[in-house]
Amino acid sequence: MMTSTIKKTSFYILGILFIIAIWVISSKIVNNDIVIPTFSSVVKSLGNLLKLKSTYVSILNTILKLLLVLVIGVVISSILALTSYKLNWFSNFISPLIALLRTVPVATISILLLLMIGNKKAPYYICLLVVIPILYEAFLASLKGINKGIIEEVRMLSGLTPYVIYKVYLPIIAPYSVSSIISTLGLGLKVMVMAEFISQTPNTIGYSLNEEKMFLEIGNVFSWTLILIIFVLIFEFILKLIQKKMEEKF
Repeated sequence: MMTSTIKKTSFYILGILFIIAIWVISSKIVNNDIVIPTFSSVVKSLGNLLKLKSTYVSILNTILKLLLVLVIGVVISSILALTSYKLNWFSNFISPLIALLRTVPVATISILLLLMIGNKKAPYYICLLVVIPILYEAFLASLKGINKGIIEEVRMLSGLTPYVIYKVYLPIIAPYSVSSIISTLGLGLKVMVMAEFISQTPNTIGYSLNEEKMFLEIGNVFSWTLILIIFVLIFEFILKLIQKKMEEKF
C-alpha cells in the first residue's frame, strides 16, 4: 500500500516537473515575456500579488461564489435526478432542456444573462446553468446504476421514504456523487472566472485577469492561473478525503 502511494506521488511530481520543463523550454524558444513569461518572472509576479490585500479579496469573492453555486447546483440536480428516476414522463420532459443547457455556448448564456440581470449577479447564474446539466446526468446515472434487486426489496418493504433514501440510496450513490462533484469543480471554477471576466464583476479573479490583460501584465495572468490551479487541487484533495470516508462508512 505504501509502495503504491509512493509511486503515485513520484509520478505526480514528475508530471508537474514535466509541465514546468515544457514551460521553461517554450519561454526560451519564444523569448518574449508578453507571449510566454519565464518561470522566474511568474514566481516573482506571484510573490508581488500575494502581498496585496486586493488579491485575497478577489480570491475570496470568486471562491465563495463558486461554493455557493456548487451547493445550489447539487441540491437542484439531486431533486431533478431523483424526480426523473421515479417519474419516466418527467425524465422525457426535462431531457430537451438539459440537452439545451449542455450544448448552448457559455458565451451566449453570458451575453443574455448579462443583459437581463447585470454584471454582479450574472456569474452566479452562468456557472449554475453550466454545472446543473453535468451534475444532473451524473446523479441520474448513479441512481440508475443501483442494483435492481435492492430496488425491488425496498418497494416490497416500505417504498421510497426519506429514511430509505438516507439509509439505502444515499450510501450507494454518495461516493459516485462526490466523484461527479470533483470532476465538476474545475470546470465550475473556469466558468465562474470566465463569467466574471466577461461580466466585469468588480473585486473578482475574472476582473483582475482582465485588468492584467489590458496592461499586458502576462506574468500576473500566469500567476492568477497558478492560484486557480492550487485552489482546484486543494478542493479536489478535500473532496477525495470526504469520498474515501464515505466509502469506509457505507
